[in-house]
Amino acid sequence: MTLSLFLLGQGFIEPAPCSKVYIAKVIVLLDDAGQRRNLPLSINSLVWHPDGKTLLVDFKSVNGYYCVAQLFPMGGGGSRLKYITEERVRGDSRFHNGNPRWLPNGEGFLFSGQDYDLNEQASSEPGYGFGCNIYFGDKAGKSFVNLTDMRLAKRELAGCAMPVAAAEENMLFWTECRQGRQPSSPWGQRTIKQASFKMENGSPKLENIRDITPDALRKAFIETSDCKLGQLLYSASADESQWYGMDVFVQDVSGKGKNEPRNLTNDATALDRFPVFSPNAKKLAWSSTRGFDTSYIGVDSSRWQSELRSELWIMEADGRDRQRITYFNQKGHEHYMSPNGAYVYMVAWHPKYDNVIALVLRKPEQDYVSTSVLLLELGIRK
Repeated sequence: MTLSLFLLGQGFIEPAPCSKVYIAKVIVLLDDAGQRRNLPLSINSLVWHPDGKTLLVDFKSVNGYYCVAQLFPMGGGGSRLKYITEERVRGDSRFHNGNPRWLPNGEGFLFSGQDYDLNEQASSEPGYGFGCNIYFGDKAGKSFVNLTDMRLAKRELAGCAMPVAAAEENMLFWTECRQGRQPSSPWGQRTIKQASFKMENGSPKLENIRDITPDALRKAFIETSDCKLGQLLYSASADESQWYGMDVFVQDVSGKGKNEPRNLTNDATALDRFPVFSPNAKKLAWSSTRGFDTSYIGVDSSRWQSELRSELWIMEADGRDRQRITYFNQKGHEHYMSPNGAYVYMVAWHPKYDNVIALVLRKPEQDYVSTSVLLLELGIRK
């Protein structure tokens, strides 16, 4: 069965400025509610294949390490998984592989892979990136190439995370993490890297690697997220004294603009993260804690999964018409999920249907964090 069996029959109609987007239907693709902690279900990232039929996710195994897998949605709900990075670690699963992103042509994927010589677990998880390089994998998961090839000394606090492939041009972006922890952040200095990607004699390679981090964000905690039409989306802590508050930024990387970042959310008290463009790049969706208290999430963010609350928001690509469209934390609402709160994590907008968004939802339970992958069908209320 393919995804088209349970999508709405027509594409998303571009709403008028005063219309409201709402959730018309929620389909559960993956859920571990009520399961025990040692079962292998903890998704950190997800992204659609360019054909829109499957998702690529990183999946935490029973040994605590992440691997990359394809998630195949089934008609009417549910899904199955297929691991595709087992060959990269030579059969040894004690290495993280995460933050997967398909290339625009679907012939391969990018991900952050932990170095073989490092035996660090927590700080090499997807999103953190210490001890990791950016890898290319073929679509079958049989061949892997280290693209960034950072020579990482044992336990060196450096690495790469969160790769992004531009949809229209052969450009790659990623977040680079370096030694020397910032006083305001437990995760060190992070910069944005850009490179040209090409296939040469069947082998992938990067050229012209450069740092494109804006000067104003040199001390920020940064997470690269999406790129369409020469516009790079990322989240960053604009206020360096409060790293747990992040805003959504867009930056022109086409070479035709000023290459200056624009802050689209402008709320230093909220965590605005994981922005993604709609297929036509006219809108974007993101996760936001606005309306919830984020003043305490533990020492070095150790309690973020149990303390944070967030919802899914949508806005115009220029920052106008911000709309909250989920209510997972509002008791009495049909979206309500857990008395312990819920946190919208990674978001993925379907590449062919403007009315379909997938997301990872995390819900603190008694002694663990429950993870769900949900498919949201959007409607328009005028």
